[in-house]
Formats: sequence, C-alpha cells, structure tokens
Amino acid sequence: MVTWGRGLGDWLAARGGGTVGYMRVIRFFRKTLIVLVAVYAAWMALGVVMVRLFRRDRKLLRFLTPYNNVTRTFAGKPGSPFALLEHVGRRSGKHYAAPLVATTYGDGLLLMLVYGPRTDWYRNVTASGSCTIHWQGKEYALERPELIEGAKAVNAWAPLLRPMLWAGGIQQYVWLHKHDESAPNVAASR
Repeated sequence: MVTWGRGLGDWLAARGGGTVGYMRVIRFFRKTLIVLVAVYAAWMALGVVMVRLFRRDRKLLRFLTPYNNVTRTFAGKPGSPFALLEHVGRRSGKHYAAPLVATTYGDGLLLMLVYGPRTDWYRNVTASGSCTIHWQGKEYALERPELIEGAKAVNAWAPLLRPMLWAGGIQQYVWLHKHDESAPNVAASR
C-alpha cells in the first residue's frame, strides 16, 4: 500500500525495485527530456528556415496553404499553441480565418506579425478595427490593433519560443485589446 508523503524511491523499494528501479525511472525521464529538447530544436530550426525563406521569396507563400488548412482544424482548441483569427476582408467583405500563434499581453492578446504589416490579415483587422480570436477553447472579441516592436513584446512570449523569434528575425507584433463593453457601440447606433 502506498502512503502519501513517501518518495518515489521508497515506493519502488516497497515493491522490490529498490535503487535499481529508481534509477531506471530517472534514466527514462532523462532520455525523454533529451528527445523532447532535440525535437524542439529541430522544430525551431525548421521554423527559422521557413520564415527566412518565405520572407525572401513571396511566391513560396502558396506552399503555406496546405499547412494552414491542416493547422486550422486544431487552432483555437484547448492545448493548441495556435489561435484562430476570424476577420472580414477590407474590400471583399468576405469572412476569413487565419491560424496564428498568440500569447496573453496586457488587456488582450499579442500576435506575431511574421511577414510584416503588409500581411492581408493585419491589413483587414486594422481596416475594420476589430476581429474575433478563438484561443485555448475560448472566444475573444478584440479591437484596437496596435503595432508593437522591440524587446518588451518579445518578453511576453514563452522563454522556449524567444530564440526562434530572434533567429527568424520577427520584430513586429500586433497587440489586440479586449472589446470594451462600456464603450458605446458606434455600429449599433447608425
């Protein structure tokens, strides 16, 4: 019987595992950690290469369509690193959904502006002044997009993601504020 407050070594010793069993568990977790760090490093390197390559040759962006279609299926769900940004086209009025990486920042969310301020989703959001984001299983009405640059914005991201931002040359971010319920709704009054 396991009693609360005893260590893993005591628990394994009670089952005949002793120190050998304890060391097996430690080796297993150490190997797992090494594999996870290696996978993260490979993912980070691939991301950096893709960002630099796509920034250089805009014709390659069409290859992102299949990637975005797959990412869109799990973006915005709990546990997903991706948010799903829903916005309206500034000229067409058509509804779009773009998978992006988001993090909390101030009174809203911070999004990476990987390809700069000429990105269609950014231009659409600034033209309308508002959008909806599905992130971590919740829906957020956001408004007042602000372009932010510098170390203050980089520090909002997880420490494991910061080297990728630096290596990829990502220097611009969009801060979207949560919808202010107390502000008058201009669209409703027209």
